[in-house]
Amino acid sequence: MTTHDARQDCKLTGRKFFLDTNVWININGFDPRPEFRVYSDYYKSLLEANNAIVVSDLVVSEFHNRCCKTQHNICLGSGITTETSFKRFRVLPEAQEFMESVRDTCFNLIDDCEVDQLELGAFNLSDTIESCTAGRFDYNDLLILELCRLRGYILITHDRDYANCGIEVATANTRFLREAGA
Repeated sequence: MTTHDARQDCKLTGRKFFLDTNVWININGFDPRPEFRVYSDYYKSLLEANNAIVVSDLVVSEFHNRCCKTQHNICLGSGITTETSFKRFRVLPEAQEFMESVRDTCFNLIDDCEVDQLELGAFNLSDTIESCTAGRFDYNDLLILELCRLRGYILITHDRDYANCGIEVATANTRFLREAGA
């Protein structure tokens, strides 16, 4: 399948794109590494080219949990909190502003995108669990892969595990692009 270079403007129009959690984290400023800023530009070019953006409940869940747990680790490392339990931390006053920020971002994702709820009955769960033992993909990644395959979505990801996975992908990951021959 085709691999698109997300370091360039999107040349496709009228398509549906599915953004992996790592891309949403970057676009929304929860991963400030400069090499990932390219995804914000690509996202803008997708919208300007009249493409639709799709999000699933699985990605919103991953996004919420990863952002909150990352913030907990940051607060632990910087001395803002000494609470080592994330579950106890997330109800503390020092966590509330961040928790509300993540909540608002999740609401924006739901409002700004087409929401495609995962229908687990559409997947053979036993096969999916068995496929995880090969180690290439984790369980959620396999569900995202199958959702994109079933619906014809173009996946935007920085995760090199999706290289040569049989679906159309856009990435700015240079190793991924080299492996895909893009």
